Amino acid sequence: MEEILINILDNMEKRIIFADNKAIIRYLNKAAKEHLLKKSLRDLEGKSLLEFHKDETNKKLLSALEELQMNNNLEKVMINTTTIYAVRDEDKNLIGIYEMY
Repeated sequence: MEEILINILDNMEKRIIFADNKAIIRYLNKAAKEHLLKKSLRDLEGKSLLEFHKDETNKKLLSALEELQMNNNLEKVMINTTTIYAVRDEDKNLIGIYEMY
């Protein structure tokens, strides 16, 4: 089943980046990898999202993660013009976040 889900995500036109609840990049779909390769960014899985943003955005990202962890009913937050979506387990605990652009 996991392979099927990855194939679905990799065939989407939109770029998807998933990071765990510590802001470590765990997955990029094919479109995201291709887009970031054009910017000379590669091998991003396992790296922190905080490495790729300015200090002000990092503060907002950390605040958004904290807000999503504290409020189990919150599904998404905005950072500037980007929507960050929560990924939760069946007990509504935050396991990560993703953005789709």
